[in-house]
Amino acid sequence: MQTRPLTAVPVRRPKKLPAKPGTLGTVEPVRHSTTTPGGTARLGVDAPIHYAKSGDVNIAYQVTGDGPFDLVLVPGFVSHLDNDWDHPASAHLLERLSAFARLIRFDKRGTGLSDRSVGLPDLETRMDDVRAVMDAAGSESAALFGYSEGGPMSMLFAATYPQRVRALVLYG
Repeated sequence: MQTRPLTAVPVRRPKKLPAKPGTLGTVEPVRHSTTTPGGTARLGVDAPIHYAKSGDVNIAYQVTGDGPFDLVLVPGFVSHLDNDWDHPASAHLLERLSAFARLIRFDKRGTGLSDRSVGLPDLETRMDDVRAVMDAAGSESAALFGYSEGGPMSMLFAATYPQRVRALVLYG
């Protein structure tokens, strides 16, 4: 089999456009503890960080929005509740999800604001963290949005506690 040398392909970089009202455009990250230029508080300002006990570990979680149903965002490899608000695209997603649901987010054990644990937890332990967060947040039933590594956690939770899951959204 004959191989060909790799050739460089020019990369087209998108132009940076000025921010337009109602779009992300080119904007500076806005800390969740500040206000918008119009003076209104950003969504994350009044949303305190809480902790749920799961075994011997404290799991950090945050609730935003007050929609008609609960939506649990089950994170992938890493997460950080505070830092998510620092990135415009992430903050925009959180604001959109919180506009129609009671959004419950958490930092997995060993990441973000949650306690560090010794060793790598198995899938069942991480799945039980979802249950601990839902219990602490007062959520009897929720839609689970699992992305990346959060997908298998969400699927196992749904199989273990089908009465507590109203829908599954799996991404990545």
